[in-house]
Amino acid sequence: MDRGATIGIINAVVYPLAPPGRATALFARDGIVELVGSDQEVIARCDHRTPLLDLKGAFVFPAFGDTHLHLMEYGRSLSSLDLRMVRSISQLIGLGRRRVEEVGSGWIIGWGWDQEMLEEMRFPNRHDLDLISRDLPIFLERACGHVGVLNSAALRALGLMDAPAVAGPFVEVDRSGVPTGVVSEEALMWVRSRLPEPSEEELRGYLKEACGALLSRGVTWVQSDDLSVFGSFKRMVEFYLGEDKEGRLPLRIDPIFRVSSLGDLEDLEEALRLFQAFKPRWCHPGPVKLVLDGTIGARTAALREPYSDAPSEMGFLAFDHRDLRSLMAQADRLGLQVACHAIGDRALEQAVECFEAVGVGSASGLPPRILHCQVGDPDLYSRMAQMGVTADIQPLFLANDWKIILGRLGPHRARNSYAWKDMMERGVAMAGESDAPYGPSDPLEGMRIAVTRMDSHMEPEHGWMPHQRLDISEAFWLYTGGAAKVCGRWRRRGSLEVGKAADFVALMEDPFRVDPNQVGRIQVGLTVCGGRIRHLV
Repeated sequence: MDRGATIGIINAVVYPLAPPGRATALFARDGIVELVGSDQEVIARCDHRTPLLDLKGAFVFPAFGDTHLHLMEYGRSLSSLDLRMVRSISQLIGLGRRRVEEVGSGWIIGWGWDQEMLEEMRFPNRHDLDLISRDLPIFLERACGHVGVLNSAALRALGLMDAPAVAGPFVEVDRSGVPTGVVSEEALMWVRSRLPEPSEEELRGYLKEACGALLSRGVTWVQSDDLSVFGSFKRMVEFYLGEDKEGRLPLRIDPIFRVSSLGDLEDLEEALRLFQAFKPRWCHPGPVKLVLDGTIGARTAALREPYSDAPSEMGFLAFDHRDLRSLMAQADRLGLQVACHAIGDRALEQAVECFEAVGVGSASGLPPRILHCQVGDPDLYSRMAQMGVTADIQPLFLANDWKIILGRLGPHRARNSYAWKDMMERGVAMAGESDAPYGPSDPLEGMRIAVTRMDSHMEPEHGWMPHQRLDISEAFWLYTGGAAKVCGRWRRRGSLEVGKAADFVALMEDPFRVDPNQVGRIQVGLTVCGGRIRHLV
């Protein structure tokens, strides 16, 4: 932004989410809020160079944050083979064949299938994908992002057909020891890291697509886990910092460092030195992410008791307690926040125990976080509150998962899953996240689901476990002030106050007054990030 650049809005209903409360106008200079007040006060500060927007009664709020997604994967997914609406393996094969005809060469990458939605009620395998192509390598990920399937050409290209163990224990094999094509968890990450690296131009394309979609939904800042998918920590940090230097970042990005070993921490320290040398404006280090388990849909989330619909399965833990405590302690000493992916109650218990043993946050000053936090119990939620452990929740996942939760978990555990109201009433600070592309990044739709506990078809009637519904003010806070506080960004984000970032959205209806079922349909008319108009209808 040009030094001294200003922007003003008038004739609005401004909800700053901070004292002294509602106003009608806002003025910002150099990307920082300078005044929240009356139309007359703002007009008096404007000069002939100031864009002055008459919002004609639109409703202005702090812009939304998405505290956990995969930005570059999201961008790639917008042009990848979309399998979310597939209802049979034959339909999947048909869509795959059309994509082969369109592109003709290279890897075929797709995402979004869910075996629970398929007529066959099973994972696709390499034999199915070989019916798409025996020559081009194919990689199709499940909707959760924790399971994928490869065809024979892809298995050969990666060396897995003859040596499946090279990718670890999560490569499924048949009775003859031959890979079925299904990979999960660490093996899935191994596959992702060995796909052809995109060029700088392709990365810019992914970034542009993802940021455009986010800004149209009012999102101006994200914490993104994609540093290890498209290369190394170093390569992706250099890419982001380069885009920041050239002024090409249209929103604020905090890269997440996904760590699974001490070797990753060494790479992380190298990446941190790049940040220190560059002194970025819109790109700053996010948390260290430790993935403790898998997902409910894939039955890889770590449970304390077996799955109700698969009595021989309890999911898995990725770390033993000693290694997890060591990684947490070293990340905290580096001054970084620690965020644990924990979906099952056994994983949540492990995270809480290790947070407590290490004293996570004592060195960094940032609260420890649980990403997803789907299955727990009242005692665990109370311990989280007492220790200051926060939760990044995904209302949008409930819309997909409610049909399977009772079968997977049984009635007792189901009552304590997605327990947002219980957590909030116990004092657990919470933020809203999407995990995009594995869930849509749409904060207003996330708020609708948090308030109604219903999917897009308004099912189930009265909402799933309706006693866990949030009210609209609580749901709105998840994506604004709650997000900023959980991520340690409250000093600059999350509310519209003098001295904070001029990041705001204008909504065409008041979410506090419309029917809760309609909140997700409210149009975002304007998105401003750092005092710059980034989306306008």
